[in-house]
Amino acid sequence: MQVFEESKAAGVKPSVHVYSTLMSACSKGGQWRTALLLLDRMKADDVKPNTVTYSSLIFALGKGGQVSASTRVTPLSRLLGGQRSTYSVA
Repeated sequence: MQVFEESKAAGVKPSVHVYSTLMSACSKGGQWRTALLLLDRMKADDVKPNTVTYSSLIFALGKGGQVSASTRVTPLSRLLGGQRSTYSVA
């Protein structure tokens, strides 16, 4: 996350791939709260989440024992029209 923060401070706009990779790392590290915060930051940066983003977020929530929250994200991802992707980092 430090490199991410430094890049943003230097004016580099993160892509959907960067956010999805960070969320995947959060899921593996049990940091579901950070994954949720990243989704908010994506929206603030006007970066549209894709299916990999939502998959990583749902995995992080599930792994963190937040099953009820993960079941709310699934329909949200469809409603918001997450961009389709052909790969997964989860």
